[in-house]
Amino acid sequence: MSSPKTPPKLPLRFLRWFCREDFIDEVEGNLLEIFEKELDTNPTKAQRQFILNIVRHFRPEYFKIFHSRKKSSSYPPAMIANYIKLAFRNLRKRASYSFINIFGLALGVCAALLILNYMEFETSYDSFHVNADRLYRIKRTFIKDNEPGSPNVFTTYALGPTLAHEIPSIKRYIRTHGGSCVVAYEPGNGSSISFHENNLLMADSTFFEAFTFTPLAGDLSSALDDPNNIVLTESIWHKYFGDEDAIGKTLKLAGGRVDGLYSVAAIIKDVPDNSHFSFDIIVPMHNIFWAVNTSAMMDGNGTTSLLT
Repeated sequence: MSSPKTPPKLPLRFLRWFCREDFIDEVEGNLLEIFEKELDTNPTKAQRQFILNIVRHFRPEYFKIFHSRKKSSSYPPAMIANYIKLAFRNLRKRASYSFINIFGLALGVCAALLILNYMEFETSYDSFHVNADRLYRIKRTFIKDNEPGSPNVFTTYALGPTLAHEIPSIKRYIRTHGGSCVVAYEPGNGSSISFHENNLLMADSTFFEAFTFTPLAGDLSSALDDPNNIVLTESIWHKYFGDEDAIGKTLKLAGGRVDGLYSVAAIIKDVPDNSHFSFDIIVPMHNIFWAVNTSAMMDGNGTTSLLT
């Protein structure tokens, strides 16, 4: 009876059962090659040798169960660590070249980030107002010899009321006028404090109905209703009063149309940098029209904003 010329099936199935998929082709191919070489000289020995070789490969490094979890990782930790070592070696070998490349890349990234930050800031002006999509600022252009000049934001004081009267879609008009003054505070138990303030703003009582600023104290909805009220920013509050409560305290203003005593009605956070308004103090616009006639009101210049 002749010996079989094919490898034993049961050991071969056992090999395919325990051996890893990434090794099975190579291991099985080698064992079959050895089996075929021995088969011509001694078939019985070839059968025994084939089984023995399978038993020799029955080791943990060939087991599927110990390596099934590593299939998901294409880059084992040892390989990654080796790549990092090679990278640092190349950096040390070409220090000057590496410095130029890394420094140039870092400089380019920084420049790009700065440009993006600047663009974001410039395009965010007045976007913090709740009614930003309903606010409009009126501009005026003077025409001389049929040639228009550069537009500017200064308009007559009567423009706001006139537009609101003639255009029903306008809900509010807000007139503002910048200025400066000397502000003095006289505490009851100390020497007076006075400073020249350049960021004074006179505004209509509707100012806080249209523009959104964060209140820290007081009621903004009525802060500018009284001609003798005043609204301070956080910086000015600390400048004159420190951390003490300033609501109801009296400040004396001197200069132009704002001469008089004013009671602190509200305090707001400092005006954001991305605002076209820049002020530290707000007083009612009423003071600009105090004891002036209609012609002066028509000739006066200020900014006019509309809320639709």
